Amino acid sequence: MNRPARAASISLILILVLLVPAVFASSPRERMVASLLARVEEALSGAEDVPSRVSVYGIECAEPGFDVTSFQDRLSSAIIDTGMFRVVDRKSLAVLLEEQELALSGLVDDTGEMVQAGKLIGVQGFFFGTLELGSDSAILTLKLVDVESGAIVLSRKIEAVDPAFVQLGGGVAYTFVPIDAGADGSVDRVNHAVGFTASYRQGFERWTWGFVGADLSFYRGFSEDPASVVSCAALLPRVYFRFGEGLGAIVTPWVGVAAEMLLYGVDATEPTALAAFPALGVDINPVRSIAVYVEGGWRFADTLLKEGTDAWLARGPVLMAGMKLYFGL
Repeated sequence: MNRPARAASISLILILVLLVPAVFASSPRERMVASLLARVEEALSGAEDVPSRVSVYGIECAEPGFDVTSFQDRLSSAIIDTGMFRVVDRKSLAVLLEEQELALSGLVDDTGEMVQAGKLIGVQGFFFGTLELGSDSAILTLKLVDVESGAIVLSRKIEAVDPAFVQLGGGVAYTFVPIDAGADGSVDRVNHAVGFTASYRQGFERWTWGFVGADLSFYRGFSEDPASVVSCAALLPRVYFRFGEGLGAIVTPWVGVAAEMLLYGVDATEPTALAAFPALGVDINPVRSIAVYVEGGWRFADTLLKEGTDAWLARGPVLMAGMKLYFGL
């Protein structure tokens, strides 16, 4: 087996090994809901002058087949875990309302009735809101109404994405290949190169800090001297790091190691050199399916591009930039 085929086989095996946990993981919807509930405590922290004896009386969700009652019970547990509230659970609430000849279903659409019922049964506040479930994201809008005043005293928007995802994608890239014809470290020629990148990214259910990925890039240089054209296939496995919400979710830095197979000469069909270098970069994801990226590394040594020539891949910085589009599996 030649070196390109061997490298391709190893890459395929690595990707399959990483994909196996995702196949047997829980459903994307369940992972997103669990991620939402895990963020409730942080979302409610810092709230002041709010009712302490509360109940979750109504969360609306238009997603067919979703068990809203079960979600409300889990939400109640998450609110209890904050240590800020004493929560009257749904069953106890139903009993209290029955004693006052009131129906829970009637409160959902009438805030005035909800306030009146709260006063009768001794509940100081009610949580209510909406849950939106998308293909790879979920949004919980949670509000707390004060029974005494009838005013909404707390409003939070909690967002989560599927932490255990698998994405495949592709895009275009630009880089340059510095060539030293004298092996003295100075750059005599620069091959500008453009190409295509196939990309893979995967998160895991318990990895709140980041996820993994790999890019397989193919690019070809262009030069005034066709004989000095350098083509390349590069595999770059990497580890991404998450830094919270907002900008931290959009800008995702990573570190990795690049392995290159280089072909020197316009007619070359077999690798003429191998090289490797550490790399780091950043993906900018305005939405989850689009990434604009910049990456760089450092070649620590000159690499002879082809036996019998005086062409060397010069040590020094490596830069690449491009854009990728992703779709989820």
